[in-house]
Amino acid sequence: MLCKQIQTLLPIYSVDGLSARDRGRVEAHLAGCAACRAELDALAHATALVERLPAPEPPVNLWAGIAAATVQRRAARIGWMVPAMAALSLLLLVVGGWLLLSRPALAPGDGMARAYAAEFRAFAAEAPTVRPPGVNTQLADAEARAGFRWMAPGWLPAGAVVTAYRAAACPCGCGGRTIQAVYRDGRRAFLVAQKVDASGHACGSGGSCGPDSDGCEGCSVDGTPVITRALADRTLVVVGDENPDVLRRVATSVAL
Repeated sequence: MLCKQIQTLLPIYSVDGLSARDRGRVEAHLAGCAACRAELDALAHATALVERLPAPEPPVNLWAGIAAATVQRRAARIGWMVPAMAALSLLLLVVGGWLLLSRPALAPGDGMARAYAAEFRAFAAEAPTVRPPGVNTQLADAEARAGFRWMAPGWLPAGAVVTAYRAAACPCGCGGRTIQAVYRDGRRAFLVAQKVDASGHACGSGGSCGPDSDGCEGCSVDGTPVITRALADRTLVVVGDENPDVLRRVATSVAL
């Protein structure tokens, strides 16, 4: 696809609104086009700026002021201010309401996914940004502690390299043990967990979305994408990038 076509699709892509086929075509193009990646990053930055706007409280007499402005002539020095302020307030209310409604809903039972998100994001923040010399030793130690072998995920973006492994108790409190890993592809961090018994971990979000034949993608916890994919008797859980500008877009960066 041409850059012009890709850039037309980027706003829909950024909110995970494309079909699987179109999403794959966009991601394939982004992998080799720095200009379109920059366009996507700019879009993410603009969205983040809008989301940081405060949600103003409407004035108590807002509607009375609007009604009065339609029938009462103001003095020239202040006549334009009331309707202008009213229109601005209405615009801010509409934008604030749209942002509130567009946030991913947090379904009951999402405590498990929130626990994954908090633990893995902290793990990624401490992990190196490049593959360290002793990473294979980390893996061997994690496998020994967890009691099972790590299954390297082959579905991460090309160029993603592992920078850290560890064994840990499953953060959902089920008593199971996990092997956790951080992968980086230069722009993002992908946090992956595997556990032997995947029972009760479908979607990684307490059942707030239903898995398909490949698992599930698009679950969110407080705006952080949580993606899972069931492989054999394990579940891989991916929690989004620690960079807040792209947190909501990591879900579309992994081709499940």
